[in-house]
Amino acid sequence: MPSGCVSSQVSRTNSLQGPSLVRPRAPASCNNNLMGILRSRSRPDLLSPQSTARRPVFPAGAEISPQTRWARPQSRWIPFHYRETLTTAKIRRADESSALDYAAHQLQPDDIGRVRDLLTRGDTDGLLVMHHGKVVYEYLVDGVPAWQTHGLNSASKVFTGCVAAILADQGKLSWNKPLHDYAPQLNGTGYEGVMMQAALDMQSGIVLDPMAEFKALGQHPDQGSEPAIGVAGLTLSVKQGTGKAAYAPVCTDTDAVGMACEQVTGKSMPELISELIWVPIGAKEDADMTLDHFRTPIYNGGMCATLQDLGRFTNMLLNKGKVGNKQVVPAAYVEDSTVSTSCLREAMNGNFYNMPWPGAAFHNTFFLDPDRKATYNYGAFGNLLYVDHDASACCVLLSAWEKPNEQIQEWMSALQELVKSL
Repeated sequence: MPSGCVSSQVSRTNSLQGPSLVRPRAPASCNNNLMGILRSRSRPDLLSPQSTARRPVFPAGAEISPQTRWARPQSRWIPFHYRETLTTAKIRRADESSALDYAAHQLQPDDIGRVRDLLTRGDTDGLLVMHHGKVVYEYLVDGVPAWQTHGLNSASKVFTGCVAAILADQGKLSWNKPLHDYAPQLNGTGYEGVMMQAALDMQSGIVLDPMAEFKALGQHPDQGSEPAIGVAGLTLSVKQGTGKAAYAPVCTDTDAVGMACEQVTGKSMPELISELIWVPIGAKEDADMTLDHFRTPIYNGGMCATLQDLGRFTNMLLNKGKVGNKQVVPAAYVEDSTVSTSCLREAMNGNFYNMPWPGAAFHNTFFLDPDRKATYNYGAFGNLLYVDHDASACCVLLSAWEKPNEQIQEWMSALQELVKSL
């Protein structure tokens, strides 16, 4: 990495109109008074009748560190509590939320097939299913209030992609120009010459250790004395790619797009998501975006939002980017994001997080189903935004699995069966 890359990026970020920072409200050990308050909040009216899991409780005396955050019980508790464990920026909600309509007939346990069995495992935090714009099923783990945000991990990429699409529609970005045209700090890095579209499709050709992001954020279990260089430091340090048009889940591809969005607007990504997406969809609650220790947004994995607001977002995508009569995300982008091509399929080569998925593709931050007009945005440990245009349905799955991808194929198959049956 060229000398001074991290400090120059920090200076650039700080020169923008800063996001509303929400610093961790408890030390790593999490004081018991705060935890007692959090345990006491609940909304019994939102509980699913077949709910058996209870809201995760943080054990007294435990601490959160790079060595413990990925292990139980911490990893079961953290997804609902990024505000208490990390620095976050607020994504402001709408002054007036849009209605979330509920169907007269709500699905019962016997109606949801294999999904019911998966829910009994006890590591699913929330599930929302909508059909023709109305909620037909809602599950939130017992004791969790509707306003509680939950981390999405890599499913967050879709928000950076949608922001870029809106800015492109406004003439501020172009898919067919290199990223360094918009973010000059990318000159001289592996992203010099990489096109915006290639980054959105994760075809930059960049080769990156899958653990590099965790080390850059200071969250790797074996961090040791290795410095945490942050999101910008990692993105600016990558080497020139292979030049081969192949899909690879490289986190810095999305980070480079996020940097370009901020540069052309002079606004932070949390501000952009609020202004361009969260307020227009009528979000009821503030969302959060996690920041690294340089206060740079984690563009590819930092989004935290409520189950119901994510339902509003996925239903907007299902409705060709519209909420009512208001176009939020360009309809052409939403439609293009459902179109698989032979080139996209060849680039992904049937490899989904080292699991077989023949014929699938990745485009504009969406995974594309090989057999249906359906898209998926997936984040590790069981966080999924699923939009099935063929079935006029969308689903939001929030989870805290013990292993990153252990149940994803089962859940995707079960949810597809469910929406086909509606």
